[in-house]
Amino acid sequence: MKNNFIISEEEWEEIENFLKGDLPQETIDIMKKRLKDEPAFSEKVAHVRLLMTGIREVALEADLKKIRLPHGENVVHRIPNKKQYYFRWMAAAAIIAVVSAIAYFNVFTNSEHRLFSKYYFPDSGLVSSMGVSDNYDFDVAMINYKSGKYDQSIVEMKKLLLFNPNNDTLNYFIGNSFLALDKVDSAISYLKVVAVNNQSAFAKDANWYLGLAYLKLKQKEKAALFISRSDNEKKDELLKRISK
Repeated sequence: MKNNFIISEEEWEEIENFLKGDLPQETIDIMKKRLKDEPAFSEKVAHVRLLMTGIREVALEADLKKIRLPHGENVVHRIPNKKQYYFRWMAAAAIIAVVSAIAYFNVFTNSEHRLFSKYYFPDSGLVSSMGVSDNYDFDVAMINYKSGKYDQSIVEMKKLLLFNPNNDTLNYFIGNSFLALDKVDSAISYLKVVAVNNQSAFAKDANWYLGLAYLKLKQKEKAALFISRSDNEKKDELLKRISK
């Protein structure tokens, strides 16, 4: 099966530490929940686990040579013939090649996607129905959004949008939901409505996410334009990296 995901350097390290158990228990619990709730994340973890297993198997041969018996006697090894050496080295070389290829394609290529992965985090959502009158339907939609049920949240918010097409809150979170689902073009169409509305409390944030959306589409000039209009604390840092 072809892998259609990208694992950033930071995420690769975090998953590796998770598999080794080298993370605080609170972080481990969070990642276990992500494994249940996020199929894409589960696929990434399985991918890293597979590679780690392959590398360990190659290293095992060398580790066995260091094992000693209880009385200090060295483990006796049968000397393999040249053909056995050949196949062992071929196996090791094949695994190294796979790891190198994945590191190259997932980390060092596609710089726009790499930057997107590094700087993109979904908006955490609202505590209350900001911008929408006390509305049970909106509260339900926001709960679904904050729970990562973006498809369901979009359906519910679109129903509300029919009665108030220019509502900045609805447009902003529908756009964010589409971006979280990697439906970038749809995300842009909703985020634009908010980004140009200087009266909106979400305008600055909408520009940030709009810039990230264009970055995902490899449109660096548009990405830089909208990111520059945001007030995100990492704005200058990202703009410098885009301009490289």
